[in-house]
Amino acid sequence: MNKSIRYTLYTLGVLVFVLAGTMIYIAATFTPETFKPTLIDYVKSNTNRTLAIDGNVSLSVFPNPKITLNQVSLSEPDSNKEFASINAIHIALQFWPLLSKNIVLDALDLDGIKVHIIKNKNGAFNFEDFYKTSSSTKAATASDATPVTSAAPKTDNVPKTDSAIAVNLSQINITHGEVSYTDQQTNQRYVLSDLSLLGDKITLNQANKVDFSSKVSGSGLEGAWGLTANIDKIERSMQDNSIEIDGSTFTAEGKQADQIIKLKALFPKIFADGNHATTELGDISATVNGEGQSVDSGLKIKGLDVSPQLIAIQSFLLDLKADLVTQQIKASVGSSLNYAVTGNQLLLPELLIRGGVTQVSDKMEIPFDLKGRLDADLNKMKFISSLNGMIDQQKIQISSQIETQKQIPYTLVSVKADQLDLNRYLANKPQTKAQSSSPSSSSSSSTKQSEQAILDLSPLNSLHLDADVAVGKLKYQTIDANNLRLKTVIANGQLKINQLQMNALGGSLGLTGSATTSSNPKIALTPQISGVDMYTLLKTFADFDKIEGKGNVKGTLNFSGNKASDWKKTLSGDLSTVISDGAWRGVNIAKTIRDVKASLKSLKGGEQAINTSDVEKTDFTELSASFQINQGIARNQDLNMKSPLLRISGEGEVSLPAGQINYLLNTDLVNTSKGQQGKERDELTGVTVPIRIKGPLAKPSYSLDVASLIKQTGNAKLNEKKAQLEQKLTDKLNKKVGSSLGTELKKLF
Repeated sequence: MNKSIRYTLYTLGVLVFVLAGTMIYIAATFTPETFKPTLIDYVKSNTNRTLAIDGNVSLSVFPNPKITLNQVSLSEPDSNKEFASINAIHIALQFWPLLSKNIVLDALDLDGIKVHIIKNKNGAFNFEDFYKTSSSTKAATASDATPVTSAAPKTDNVPKTDSAIAVNLSQINITHGEVSYTDQQTNQRYVLSDLSLLGDKITLNQANKVDFSSKVSGSGLEGAWGLTANIDKIERSMQDNSIEIDGSTFTAEGKQADQIIKLKALFPKIFADGNHATTELGDISATVNGEGQSVDSGLKIKGLDVSPQLIAIQSFLLDLKADLVTQQIKASVGSSLNYAVTGNQLLLPELLIRGGVTQVSDKMEIPFDLKGRLDADLNKMKFISSLNGMIDQQKIQISSQIETQKQIPYTLVSVKADQLDLNRYLANKPQTKAQSSSPSSSSSSSTKQSEQAILDLSPLNSLHLDADVAVGKLKYQTIDANNLRLKTVIANGQLKINQLQMNALGGSLGLTGSATTSSNPKIALTPQISGVDMYTLLKTFADFDKIEGKGNVKGTLNFSGNKASDWKKTLSGDLSTVISDGAWRGVNIAKTIRDVKASLKSLKGGEQAINTSDVEKTDFTELSASFQINQGIARNQDLNMKSPLLRISGEGEVSLPAGQINYLLNTDLVNTSKGQQGKERDELTGVTVPIRIKGPLAKPSYSLDVASLIKQTGNAKLNEKKAQLEQKLTDKLNKKVGSSLGTELKKLF
């Protein structure tokens, strides 16, 4: 055998023998009785914390060195209160790297670790002393044969080692862990339970395949939420102290308010150094499911840069899909983003909102496409936004200012729209011809619904709103309006309509008013109406269809309550109206007078009903009336109606709570002997024809006051006979006086 080979084998054999003997010696001489107190004293002298090892401590050498500690705990500083504990620690090392001052851990297993983190009332954490100890105490060095003890010197003259010992960990495995966090300032507490952590090939500068999972519970959370994190690789650069994270995935899942919530975040690459963190791409998704509703959203981020002064996103896009009970929503929101950390200022300068809302009941879709910007001062919780674009295919501009830091949030909003069709969004839309085959039942149903509708303005107590709305064209039921302007303020328990003005129904509609923001509101209105179609106005807003014509209305109205029946009972105020070139629907008074003439001799005392019809009406050139209203009863004493053939005056009352009318019209023929009725009218000339209107407002009855008419007619005939006799006597007297006077004059000449 070659000498060199023989010597080499001999040397290796000796080395193996020495090492084996050394390991046998270490294993044979190691005892927990010497290891425990040494380690406990070291921890006490360097941290002022108490280390307790209540379980077994063991060391095995073959096939690799392995240390096991059981039932280990660490106290709070200068206290017996537990800070952390662990059921078992298993440390397995590789032997051969130790010869080159490398510590390679095959595995570090920590089972049942518990850590209690506390933030006290002064804002300090219970682990801050570790940092202080690390910065103020130099590492102590001992000889190869002498372990570090509490008696080891802690001076700055300890000689430094020639080179640092490299530490490598093939695998770390934490199981059954628990971390609790208590904030004594806010009385909040959170617990990470069932914590597990697994990582491969871990050094001071690198880690691969890091998998984390846990459950979190605590303040504001219903039950436990599941958390996971999976990272392909973590790499640290010693040159610039930067960290690069590849292939990271984070998830959270839990239940809140009977909703199951799932969150997931994917980041292909994250780079961080001492000043900032960046990622080129990020993908975050969230789903919410429960009670027949679901929300699915996804957020894509491009170019995220985070620094102590600024958080900037080159662009983000949020896609949202929500299936709610009554609506389906699809929307996307995108912009670039800048957040100034020091000033707590947020800016979305290129805000884009697109999507649509679909009503489940009728599948009606309302699309929107808006662009604008959002500025937010998060210190003052002040948000300023401006948007313009399309909503439901109509141009619109919206600007707003919202301040939520105040005791009652303040909102200033301005809306300008080209067109607005309210009929598309109303629950009770105007019926088609096919749907309106039974108008009476439809009207009755609509009236009942309006009577039962509740107006509760108390939610407005938590709102301070200043709104200015301008709409070019507005549709509501059968009304087409132009140039709508609404200015309203909600504040201090009051809703004020400072201006409501529009051109509609051939004229102008104006209104000012106020209401208390309560569950039983008090309402005051001042209408100002000029030249409008009174039939459409009254039919639309009062379900009253007896008057036609162009009308002017003004007055004041006050009422209270949360439903229409209450308003009718409490209504008070005054109204005056003048209507021109119109008609009273339901009865033809001129025709009624002709019928009276035809049957005048057969009339008997009492009241005689007048036939009415939806197609009958009495035309007039002008109608004027004023009403005084008290507790829902409107009284009138000055009704005056004029037409070429008739002069009508009237008085009476209308009871809104009872829905009844009791009115007397006194009708006089115009003194013309020729025309449409000619001589027939002469017999009633000078006679006032009394017509009584009474019964339900929706369908009143009309009748003649026959006794009064007969009496007037008899008196008229008697007066006519007397007039005729007086005329004959006058004529004879004039004849005689005239003849005698002529004879005497002739004698004179």
